[in-house]
Amino acid sequence: MKLAKLLKKPFWLITTIAGISLSLSAAVGTVVGINSYNKSYYSYLNQIPSQLKVAKNAKISQEKFDSIVLNLKIKDNFKKWSAKTVLTAAKSDLYRYNLVSAFDLSELINNDYLVSFDLENAVVDQNSIKNVVIYAKSDKDQITYSKQIVLKGFGNTEQARTNFDFSQIDSSKSFVDLSRANLTLMEFQILLAQNFENERGSNWFSRLERALVASKASLSLYNSLGEPVFLGPDYQLDPVLDRKKLLTLLNKDGKLVLGLNLVQISTKKTMNLNLEVRGAISNQEISKILKSWLETNLQGKLKTKDDLQMALVKDKISLSDYWYGSPNSKVNTSQILTKSKEFKDLFDLSETNFFLNTKIGTVYLSIIPKLLDPSQISVVDKKKLVENQKIRFEITASLKRKAIDKKFIIQDLPVFVDLKVDFNKYQAAVAQMFGTIKAVKEFSMPEDQDAKTLSSNEIKQRVDRLFELAKTVTNLENPSEEVLKSIYLLNTGKYLVDQDQEKVKQELKTVIEGLKSKANTQKTEKNSPTQPKKPEVSLAKTTENSAKTVKVSTFAEEAKGQSQSQQTQPVSTSSPQTSQNSLPNSTSSSNSVLENEKFGTSIWTAFNFANIYNLENTKSEYEISTLGNKLFFDFKLVDKTNQNLILAQSKISLNNIINSNKSAYDIIKKFNPDVFLDGTINYQNQGKDKKEFILKDLSDNKLIFKSEDAIQTDQGLELKKPLKLQSKSSNPEKEISTSLYTGAIYLVFDAKNISDGNWINLLADRKGKGLVIKVQNSNNNVPKTKEIVENGTYLYEILAGKDSIKVNSYFFPTKYPKRVKRLKFEINPKDTLPNFFTLEWFHLDWYQIGPGEQNKKPQQNAKKEPTIILKTLAIFNDKSFAEKGSLTKRSELINGLIRNYVKK
Repeated sequence: MKLAKLLKKPFWLITTIAGISLSLSAAVGTVVGINSYNKSYYSYLNQIPSQLKVAKNAKISQEKFDSIVLNLKIKDNFKKWSAKTVLTAAKSDLYRYNLVSAFDLSELINNDYLVSFDLENAVVDQNSIKNVVIYAKSDKDQITYSKQIVLKGFGNTEQARTNFDFSQIDSSKSFVDLSRANLTLMEFQILLAQNFENERGSNWFSRLERALVASKASLSLYNSLGEPVFLGPDYQLDPVLDRKKLLTLLNKDGKLVLGLNLVQISTKKTMNLNLEVRGAISNQEISKILKSWLETNLQGKLKTKDDLQMALVKDKISLSDYWYGSPNSKVNTSQILTKSKEFKDLFDLSETNFFLNTKIGTVYLSIIPKLLDPSQISVVDKKKLVENQKIRFEITASLKRKAIDKKFIIQDLPVFVDLKVDFNKYQAAVAQMFGTIKAVKEFSMPEDQDAKTLSSNEIKQRVDRLFELAKTVTNLENPSEEVLKSIYLLNTGKYLVDQDQEKVKQELKTVIEGLKSKANTQKTEKNSPTQPKKPEVSLAKTTENSAKTVKVSTFAEEAKGQSQSQQTQPVSTSSPQTSQNSLPNSTSSSNSVLENEKFGTSIWTAFNFANIYNLENTKSEYEISTLGNKLFFDFKLVDKTNQNLILAQSKISLNNIINSNKSAYDIIKKFNPDVFLDGTINYQNQGKDKKEFILKDLSDNKLIFKSEDAIQTDQGLELKKPLKLQSKSSNPEKEISTSLYTGAIYLVFDAKNISDGNWINLLADRKGKGLVIKVQNSNNNVPKTKEIVENGTYLYEILAGKDSIKVNSYFFPTKYPKRVKRLKFEINPKDTLPNFFTLEWFHLDWYQIGPGEQNKKPQQNAKKEPTIILKTLAIFNDKSFAEKGSLTKRSELINGLIRNYVKK
């Protein structure tokens, strides 16, 4: 019986792994017993072939399988053995020889089939073994084949070897196989000694053989070539006995060794053999299972003592920060820890039965926990422990089969366990609400077509207002319309309509009720002990057969090795990232959890934190900051009497927003732009083709523009090729109208390496047509070329009226940005006005604005390639811009553009 009967599920894995690793340890012909892997297929082995399921799409068909197994070839180094010798060794309880390894089964094994022989009815016929049933099992194909076969090719003599001598046994390759026994080394040592002592008789070899079989052990003897060795009638193995006539079992370098003497009976010649005991349940596997079990069952039951908690709060650090990080302040914590680092002085364990005789299945565990010295932990592991806010403990574990037993089956086994020590009540509440203490929980504004693009200023205004509204206590139980609208906008990017208001209100109330329920559950759980949980371990399904006993030669596992294996990301507001520091949700409905996992709702619950968790003498504080296109909300819970004392804190972030410190979006949106592009704020992404760059329109129209080989820089979007408007629909009739007949265009860009003969497209339709700017050297109505052909920032205001186009141009030279040059001129192209300002025909050539030849090629006399960097483009299809009285809003726009895109 396996250790599954001791630890239930977990230790089935131990024996299986032991069997696999054992079979891999020898190059050829490894002798192993029937391990747990075989037992999982007993139900197959005892079915007649017609009952076995056959997959239609298996790699190997039934016909192919029959062809392979009916023509099996014996390996060369087995041809010398007689069929009788090999079958006897295979059926022997002492040897349990793996007959599968004697034949070439590579075609099956290479296709992931596990192979086994049923030798129950096998008989010897000269140099063959008849009535052998072969089984091949494929998990991948979900199929098991079987066939009765004859094993051929063995030697004609019954002599194991004609010229056997002692040197042919290699003690380094030979071993005692314990893979069937389900015993630890310590248990086997005791059990074998007892069984040997209980046997009677003067023949030491017979007593040893019976004791090994009773202990479910077998012998595996090999020569230096890895070939099996079977002893003839003239040889026997006698145990090495001590003075008290007891077996000699020695521990050498953590390995158990059985001392034997190989004796040739006729000559009395003797050779000493020290055989390692292999296949026992290893300490490493037990440690792995115990680690999983302890981490599962100790989590949430271990907390720091009150004085240590308060010291950590005062230092504004966690215990993992103190032990494994580099905190700025740790004076208060150091005062506590310098007094004692003993487990009992630093931690409280809610269930003391973990220390002594904790029952796991049918064995009993006793532990002695202590903090592992940080000097024994690698730098990489320390970093992970800080990130996950865990502490590493060294737990000395001992196991025994019965609580009253004085002898342990495992004693003083070190197990290293990483635990998240219970936070103080403030940190625990924050962690429960935000799902994390240390890591930043990330949200992202949705990118729905009907969702608004929100700027950091607008979000901050909404958050500030919610903070004030939270001071009205009734808004928690019965949120006002203003509360609902602000939360809904922050959650979805949409404005709340009247018909949805009641639904949103009920959802928010459900969230609050769920959080209050969690808070109450947390208090109840701390006062109620829980039963230990069984570790979750993935295991093969095991079937015991009570109707028939089958002798099977082990599945051929040795042919293929089997290996065992052991920062937050942006997500939408409906499914935020759960970090490794998250705490499990224990109550509330799935709807409330989902609704709580949104930015606006999280902000609102944070502001009502003290009321939800009934935390007296505390208040909420927060800070909002921006970095790139990300907004950070830093939440703190402070003591009312000492606001410098931060009791707990957490941080969440919001992606996909417009940074008001970088963009003029807040000013532009006041006048309802039809198109607004901002090349400075990284509000774009790369297309499927890496050469294709996508720039998103920030207006409500949400148009899409693309350009090849564009480069994002701190100054803006450097364009190599035209930035083109993409079709919004496969049906052109359904496209959003982008024509501009009257209104305004505001354009800000940097120009470099501009000289006579160079021009660059900025915006164009799919035919390359659009607004043209080109050089005119001899015209009294425009400035000289040298005055506009300079490196710097250009700001164009283009006003389209009914009968004319007015252009105001501002130039800020790179070398002297304060020397602003302003150019004004007017064009009156009545006939071409409608087409001229169709957005899909809009591109910039250089240098003068006016209608001209769109297809004229540039001259090739430039020393350097001209460069244009788009900062912003805003288009307003609003005739009031070209009318009298528009100066005020136009001035506000121009000043905003200069402030955001030039002065910086």
